Amino acid sequence: YRPAGVIPTGLQQPRGLALTPGGAVLVVGDGKLRQLNTAGVAEAEVSLGGPVNCVAVGPDGTRYVGRRDHVATYDAAGRRLAQWRPPSARSYLTSLAVSAKDVYVADAGQRVVLRYDTQGNLLGRIGQKDPTRHIPGLVLPSPHLDVAMGADGRLRVTNPGRRRVEVYDRDGNLKGAWGRAGQDTAGFCGCCNPTDLALLPDGRTVTSEKGLPRVKVYDTAGALDAVVAGPDAFASAAAGMDLAVAADGRVLVL
Repeated sequence: YRPAGVIPTGLQQPRGLALTPGGAVLVVGDGKLRQLNTAGVAEAEVSLGGPVNCVAVGPDGTRYVGRRDHVATYDAAGRRLAQWRPPSARSYLTSLAVSAKDVYVADAGQRVVLRYDTQGNLLGRIGQKDPTRHIPGLVLPSPHLDVAMGADGRLRVTNPGRRRVEVYDRDGNLKGAWGRAGQDTAGFCGCCNPTDLALLPDGRTVTSEKGLPRVKVYDTAGALDAVVAGPDAFASAAAGMDLAVAADGRVLVL
């Protein structure tokens, strides 16, 4: 990997990143949802009326925006479609992933991933400790919990306190996990990494870390494949660097 350019967001506190099916860049922050082209030119902007943490785009172009305690949906023209009921008074939403039928909502406050249908009906909970299903539970020393949906129909979830990535089916069955604590390049260092992840078209996983900020690629078995960018590329305090992957394999780091 090598640096391929910079896309200015125009936001003071950008929080979440996603790509539309057509390749436009969506960034949320400063209470706004902003659409940019790859040159950083703003093509559209929606005022969200308050802080927002994350954004995802459905196959039909619907924008899903995560506030602290609820999800709101918008069409491609920026019109609000719905506001979902907050799942809990303790909820702190940090990431979203969308498939053709489901919306997965990372709730760091409850330490769980919530599975909804596209209309906002809660269908299930993923990642809760359950010894009968051999699920150890999500450990979150800080509010970083990220999700990404693979082409194989399985959900990838960061478990930063355990320094690993977990793989679930849509029913919440744990199908695999990989990652380990370590100061070396292949390991995840500190108290809670990786913070964010995204999937390449071939199924490899891109991760980002805080403390020692870096972005790496792991193969489908969880072995280190490449370093996208090392600590010298980022501010030392960089944390929660959201990720997106373009159809041609380019990695975007917020």
